[in-house]
Amino acid sequence: MKGFSKKITFVKLFKKMNIDFTTLSKGLILILFCSFNCTLKAERITILGKVDGKKNDSIRINIKLYHVDYRIIKIDENSYFNYSFVPTNINNFILIGRTEILLLPGDSVFLTMKNDSIVDIAGKYSSLNRVIIELQKNNNMLINNYRSIHLQDFLQNVKDWYSFNLQLIKTNYKQRKISKENEKLLISYLNLKYVYQHYLYLITKRVLDDKEQYQSADTSYEFKQFIKVQDFNDIALSTSVNYTLALNLFLKNQLSIKYDADKTYLMNVFDRINEMNLQNINQDIAYCLFVYHFDYAYSLKNSFYSDADSILRYFSENAFYKENAAYLKNIFNKKYGNLCPQRILSGVELLDTNGNNVQLSNYKDKVVYIKLWNLGCRGCIEAIPAFNELISSFNDTNIVFLCIAQEKKIDNTQWKDKILQWKNAVSKYKIKGINLISSYGDESGIDKYSNGSLSGYFILGRNNKIIDLKALPPNNNDLKAMLWDVIYTNKFEK
Repeated sequence: MKGFSKKITFVKLFKKMNIDFTTLSKGLILILFCSFNCTLKAERITILGKVDGKKNDSIRINIKLYHVDYRIIKIDENSYFNYSFVPTNINNFILIGRTEILLLPGDSVFLTMKNDSIVDIAGKYSSLNRVIIELQKNNNMLINNYRSIHLQDFLQNVKDWYSFNLQLIKTNYKQRKISKENEKLLISYLNLKYVYQHYLYLITKRVLDDKEQYQSADTSYEFKQFIKVQDFNDIALSTSVNYTLALNLFLKNQLSIKYDADKTYLMNVFDRINEMNLQNINQDIAYCLFVYHFDYAYSLKNSFYSDADSILRYFSENAFYKENAAYLKNIFNKKYGNLCPQRILSGVELLDTNGNNVQLSNYKDKVVYIKLWNLGCRGCIEAIPAFNELISSFNDTNIVFLCIAQEKKIDNTQWKDKILQWKNAVSKYKIKGINLISSYGDESGIDKYSNGSLSGYFILGRNNKIIDLKALPPNNNDLKAMLWDVIYTNKFEK
């Protein structure tokens, strides 16, 4: 085996040895599997599995859930797959399909799967992982409709679920299927799910503005008790789904309790993380959860870009794993890189009411105020009079007003009908300015700058330089002054 190539899959190797893969018992597979694995680095984790009922030809394996590091693994013609990697943690909770298992450096496991779910596992710590798999199956005991369920019913449901799973853990320990150390780990794993459920209920009621249920929950003895079971400094659980979900909702809840109105949203998130005094790797995970907060912070705007840039720089200098800082920076650039102020809005092609193709760059010598709208958007239509009034208040040739409809192009026939509807709407509502239409989802569409929104307002400086992609609406009293500043000063172009 000295010259064994790591690139040869186990399935291919068995075939070369004239071994019928489909007739091998799990035990024999594991003996061969572990023997071959000895030639690899001792710290590698190797996963081999067979999938029954899988319609697709691949399976997704999440290596580090908190920064969405995943691999798409090919399933061969015999329904087998294999994957190996060098972990960066001692305890590695790996999400395979829709099921999570715990693997340690050097582990080799064989999985039996049904569609996207693990039904059995063979290998080291298989007893522990069978309990983890069972704990995930029992999630259906929970009532997830937190919108309508009342506090006492919720508390009873969660209590029953917790007691059932706690008994499952203790039964397995008593039967010596798991060690005392692993029993504690499983209880901590369960506790994090417990914490997550409570915060989810609390946040749901707050979002719904269900003040009675929210206040009852927030001040109840049961909610004060469950807080005691959370431990976000637990290294052993830091890569688990439960940890990530619980920590994210904890941060959101803290923002509602300790939100400083004098600071921006992102700076408040930053403060909450610092207050937790997390261990290094756990702090990495907390910062990676900024991904879940970017969109909301961007919608608020404030000093979104400068705050994000400051926090990303701090994280790049202090991250325990530099790959986590790189991940977060990459996500930020991917989602907001082309939306940053001072970037050039380019590559946008539109259609005017005469059927002519129009490049947005045609207006590069002007300041541009853009209204984005959609035929199905009632609010957009209701805002047209204010847009028309704004245009009438400017007689300056240094600014141009564009009203751009974003519509989905499915096929040419449908697109022609949509254009006709749009032209009729322009005429019906007497929309002033230059009316254009953009095909939503196309490479040349303007939607790549609207962050998925079909409506909104843009301000571009000369040369199509982005001033604001979350601009004030026409009825805002401060808008005119800002437009005059853009036209006659370089205040916003620095």
